[in-house]
Amino acid sequence: MKTRKTIETYERLCNFLDNNTKVYYSRYGDGDFNIMNGKREKMHEWSPELQQELRESFAIDDPCYIKGAMVNYPLEPGMTHGVFAPATNNTEIENWLLNNQKVDSETIFDSHIMFHYISVFKQELMIDFLNKYIRPKKKMFINCLTEGKEMYELEKLERFVGKIDHFVQVPFHDAYYKMDEWWPEIEEYIDQVDLCIPAAGMAGRVAQKRLWNLDKDIHSIDLGSVIDAVTERSTRTWIVRTGHIINNLLMEK
Repeated sequence: MKTRKTIETYERLCNFLDNNTKVYYSRYGDGDFNIMNGKREKMHEWSPELQQELRESFAIDDPCYIKGAMVNYPLEPGMTHGVFAPATNNTEIENWLLNNQKVDSETIFDSHIMFHYISVFKQELMIDFLNKYIRPKKKMFINCLTEGKEMYELEKLERFVGKIDHFVQVPFHDAYYKMDEWWPEIEEYIDQVDLCIPAAGMAGRVAQKRLWNLDKDIHSIDLGSVIDAVTERSTRTWIVRTGHIINNLLMEK
């Protein structure tokens, strides 16, 4: 079991986006695996329903459903402790995947931190990706704007991804458990866009699974905590240490 380098995932994703109208890129980290393993996670309480939906999401087997996974990924230039370095509990994650998720030892996953890494260390690639696959598209954005900072954060997000045609507001914590409140909005408007950006943690993984199973013929791309860096939310160590250079990726006002 191994994970591709960030540049390999970048090139694969670009190729799939160029040649397919239905492509989903979904990311699975230790928090997702904790919930799938019956444990809790700092942003979501465990429940059998969330556990099952995450497992269903992770079990989707299709070349156009690209799964980035936090397991056995290579150390690349610039990676240090707190800034994208491989997890210390890697062996535990690998053994759990082998024994509980029917993952074969020969499985090759994609990078779950590809966007994070190139946003910091290979910014030309990130700008190229944004300009080709994100900014020109009619898009839905799923996220939580901070109360009192809504206009400021939305302005920064649009300088990053371009015009947001439909914004779906979700709770900052435990978004999955309020999904009955915001999921109908996604169903109502998803056919009006070409691109979905689910920035809602593991609730976003569930949203992607549901959209995939509804056979929504769109591109759906999880950009990860790069979105937190853009909106200046210090949710990760890498954002505290390097997040300021994400401003280089923003379009002029």
